[in-house]
Amino acid sequence: MTQRLKTFSLCALGYIAVLAVLFFLRLPFNRHQIWMWFTLQGFSTIVVMMLVFAVIFSYADLRLKPLKYAGLAALFALGVAAMFFIAAALIHGGVPAFREVSRVTTFYSGPLRIPINLFQILAAASLGCFVSGIVKDKGLLLAVVLVAACTDVWTVFAGPVGQALEKIPQAATATSASLPVAGMKGLYPLAIIGVGDSLFTGLVAACVAKFGLNMRRNYIFVSVFMTLAMLSLMIFWTVKIPALVVLSVAVVCANFGEFRLKPAEKRDLAIAFVLFALVLGVISLAMRR
Repeated sequence: MTQRLKTFSLCALGYIAVLAVLFFLRLPFNRHQIWMWFTLQGFSTIVVMMLVFAVIFSYADLRLKPLKYAGLAALFALGVAAMFFIAAALIHGGVPAFREVSRVTTFYSGPLRIPINLFQILAAASLGCFVSGIVKDKGLLLAVVLVAACTDVWTVFAGPVGQALEKIPQAATATSASLPVAGMKGLYPLAIIGVGDSLFTGLVAACVAKFGLNMRRNYIFVSVFMTLAMLSLMIFWTVKIPALVVLSVAVVCANFGEFRLKPAEKRDLAIAFVLFALVLGVISLAMRR
């Protein structure tokens, strides 16, 4: 436990240190130096993404009891809310109204964004670790991975979550850590690491630890796949990429050969998968009416 706690602490401190450097870094760019910005942004994206998943995997590897993770999720969420409130108070010079706090969740790029980002990631990861308690075997983990991938495809392209986030962007920025723009002296969000991404990664990492799967191998696959997906979004910014599909593919590749299902389990999984797809289809049709 002591060594695992030390590893988590180092990962968290590394993440804070990198965000601090990005916060104070300011480079004078002009149109002749745009290549410098792309290089810096690409490098910082890789470093930040690798550290984010290092934090989540090392946090899940603490192997706390599910109820402790639930309690920590509440504490981290309260910490996020408190820091947004403090940021709004500092900006407006007094006790802020709810509308002012809501605006801060979207536009704030000051130094408190550093611990806010970390607490947002840990709050979601804690929920994932808590939910992992219901996953009793590796076969069920495979089912969870498939369901998560299908659900994410639906929510991104047809579901209510994507529509809600377009209308209420504060809902995403208040719960999701940001990937900062490099070289602008501040943590201006270029993209977000969604709450679902951190939650699902925490669930998977906790299951990997619980079932004795290769933690390092899973970390490498998940972090590399997700970093490539984020870089792709930066290049092809109009393309929608369901992040949980990328995560699911990474998990299946990292644990290829570990998911050994009996014929009856394969049949039940296939039936459940078809029924789940039908339910999502019916909901989508009902939403269009």
